[in-house]
Amino acid sequence: MNTNTETAIAVISAIFVLFTAMIDPQASFVVALVAIVIFVVYKLLPAKNPKKKEIKKAAVSKTKKKVAKKTKR
Repeated sequence: MNTNTETAIAVISAIFVLFTAMIDPQASFVVALVAIVIFVVYKLLPAKNPKKKEIKKAAVSKTKKKVAKKTKR
Protein backbone atom coordinates (compact mmCIF):
# COMPACT_ATOMS: atom_id res chain seq x y z
CA MET A 1 0.00 0.00 0.00
CA ASN A 2 1.39 3.39 -0.93
CA THR A 3 1.43 6.53 1.17
CA ASN A 4 -1.61 8.01 -0.59
CA THR A 5 -3.76 5.06 0.43
CA GLU A 6 -2.43 5.12 3.98
CA THR A 7 -3.17 8.85 4.19
CA ALA A 8 -6.71 8.31 2.93
CA ILE A 9 -7.33 5.57 5.51
CA ALA A 10 -5.99 7.81 8.29
CA VAL A 11 -8.20 10.72 7.21
CA ILE A 12 -11.30 8.54 6.98
CA SER A 13 -10.57 7.13 10.45
CA ALA A 14 -10.14 10.63 11.87
CA ILE A 15 -13.42 11.83 10.35
CA PHE A 16 -15.20 8.76 11.70
CA VAL A 17 -13.80 9.45 15.17
CA LEU A 18 -14.92 13.09 15.00
CA PHE A 19 -18.46 12.15 14.00
CA THR A 20 -18.56 9.50 16.72
CA ALA A 21 -17.46 12.14 19.25
CA MET A 22 -20.61 14.13 18.51
CA ILE A 23 -22.74 11.13 19.45
CA ASP A 24 -20.83 9.65 22.40
CA PRO A 25 -17.37 10.68 23.68
CA GLN A 26 -16.66 7.28 25.22
CA ALA A 27 -17.49 5.50 21.97
CA SER A 28 -15.23 7.97 20.16
CA PHE A 29 -12.36 7.02 22.46
CA VAL A 30 -12.91 3.32 21.75
CA VAL A 31 -13.13 3.92 17.99
CA ALA A 32 -9.91 5.95 18.08
CA LEU A 33 -8.06 3.25 20.00
CA VAL A 34 -9.26 0.52 17.64
CA ALA A 35 -8.21 2.56 14.61
CA ILE A 36 -4.75 3.23 16.07
CA VAL A 37 -4.22 -0.43 16.98
CA ILE A 38 -5.26 -1.59 13.51
CA PHE A 39 -2.96 0.92 11.83
CA VAL A 40 0.01 -0.01 14.05
CA VAL A 41 -0.52 -3.73 13.44
CA TYR A 42 -0.76 -3.08 9.70
CA LYS A 43 2.49 -1.10 9.71
CA LEU A 44 4.34 -3.72 11.75
CA LEU A 45 3.34 -6.66 9.56
CA PRO A 46 5.87 -7.39 6.84
CA ALA A 47 4.56 -6.33 3.46
CA LYS A 48 4.71 -8.80 0.62
CA ASN A 49 6.32 -7.05 -2.31
CA PRO A 50 6.10 -9.02 -5.57
CA LYS A 51 8.54 -6.66 -7.27
CA LYS A 52 11.34 -7.82 -4.98
CA LYS A 53 10.90 -11.39 -6.22
CA GLU A 54 11.02 -10.24 -9.86
CA ILE A 55 14.17 -8.24 -9.24
CA LYS A 56 15.77 -11.19 -7.46
CA LYS A 57 14.91 -13.54 -10.34
CA ALA A 58 16.36 -11.08 -12.86
CA ALA A 59 19.57 -10.76 -10.85
CA VAL A 60 19.92 -14.54 -10.61
CA SER A 61 19.37 -15.01 -14.35
CA LYS A 62 21.97 -12.30 -15.16
CA THR A 63 24.44 -13.98 -12.85
CA LYS A 64 23.81 -17.35 -14.49
CA LYS A 65 24.42 -15.80 -17.93
CA LYS A 66 27.69 -14.23 -16.77
CA VAL A 67 28.87 -17.54 -15.34
CA ALA A 68 27.93 -19.33 -18.55
CA LYS A 69 29.92 -16.82 -20.63
CA LYS A 70 32.99 -17.18 -18.39
CA THR A 71 32.93 -20.97 -18.55
CA LYS A 72 32.65 -21.01 -22.36
CA ARG A 73 35.95 -19.13 -22.75
